[in-house]
Amino acid sequence: MAMVTERISLGPIVAAAPYRNPVVSARLVSDLDRLSNGRAVNGLGIGWNASEWEMGRNEFDMLGIPYPPTSARQDQLEEYITIMRGAWHAPPFTFEGQHYQITEASISPPVQQPEPPLLIAGGGKRTLGQAARFADMVNFGPGPAGGTAGPQLAAERLGVLREQCAAIGRNPDHILTSSFEHWLVVAPDQAALDRKIAKYFPDGISGFWGAGLVAKTVEGTIDYYQEFIDAGIEYFVFQSLDIFDRETLELVEFEVEPVLHARNAPQPRR
Repeated sequence: MAMVTERISLGPIVAAAPYRNPVVSARLVSDLDRLSNGRAVNGLGIGWNASEWEMGRNEFDMLGIPYPPTSARQDQLEEYITIMRGAWHAPPFTFEGQHYQITEASISPPVQQPEPPLLIAGGGKRTLGQAARFADMVNFGPGPAGGTAGPQLAAERLGVLREQCAAIGRNPDHILTSSFEHWLVVAPDQAALDRKIAKYFPDGISGFWGAGLVAKTVEGTIDYYQEFIDAGIEYFVFQSLDIFDRETLELVEFEVEPVLHARNAPQPRR
């Protein structure tokens, strides 16, 4: 992807920090930044248990690695970020923490300086506090993506983020706010949308993916995202579970985005 694109940012949304050694992750992000000529985003989260959402086994169990409690994984994340930054900026880097021990790590630095932007995912108070202290971007969405479904909850999360920023004297405007959708489906009209939904859910909308589905006409999609913009969200990430659904991508690009840009462009001074 880095070799065939020129402008888009590239990175995970997000990588579960406990899956990998932090120096390995720092090396991977640095390599991606070099391959893309400075377009990497360092997206980090603490992971979640798929079995709690009726999605099969916990991936941590499948990988044979520990799955500590949430508070411990949040502690790990802070050490993780410290190590990644140390490996980039202060080689050979040594760190002795509760969760990680690193001795004289040396890796090639990224292109972006001082480092690729850090995105922290999650909607809890402590996570948003970590975002206030460490992150350049914050991202949350429904279910395991931060328990933030809909613009009202997004506004509440942003209120917490502002409080956390105020507590440490940071300007919250320096953190890019973003939301995530598990599955976005867009169609030009209601009849076409109904056909898509019936194709994906022949027995009725249900299960994890049904709960996370945002299915709307073009007009409905514009109104939906406008509510998020009004709540304070600046950037949107969505995924499609149908690789052949180019229609959704094209409708968002050519019919949704231009309207939202025009509606929300700064007004010139008179």
